Amino acid sequence: MAWKIYFWLVAALLLLPLPFKIFEYATGRDGSPKTVKIEEMVNAAFFSVGLVGLYGLAYQQSFLMPAFWRTWVILAIVVSLTAVLWSPKLTYGVSVMGKSNTRAFIAVGTIFLAPMLVGVWLYAATV
Repeated sequence: MAWKIYFWLVAALLLLPLPFKIFEYATGRDGSPKTVKIEEMVNAAFFSVGLVGLYGLAYQQSFLMPAFWRTWVILAIVVSLTAVLWSPKLTYGVSVMGKSNTRAFIAVGTIFLAPMLVGVWLYAATV
């Protein structure tokens, strides 16, 4: 039951803001640089793939091969570590809200998404 609740929380975090973000991008209301917009959309797409694996774990459905999910988790860790060390969004965040607030948001995001990586890894073991 906990995985189902967590799945829906992550799904809401990843998917609900997308239409609003795309609208802001299309109308020019989002003043962030193009590189930040690209990074946000690529991350949303990438982590949405993991959302499928998390769904599979929560609802005991079989999607793709275990090697795919293990590879995705490893790539997600690399992507997450790279984003902490360097990313256009990180640079932009520091310029908008300062270094300490940006670090706090990164920490909260990392803590929130860490169980997803664990869940998808566990899912790979059960597929």
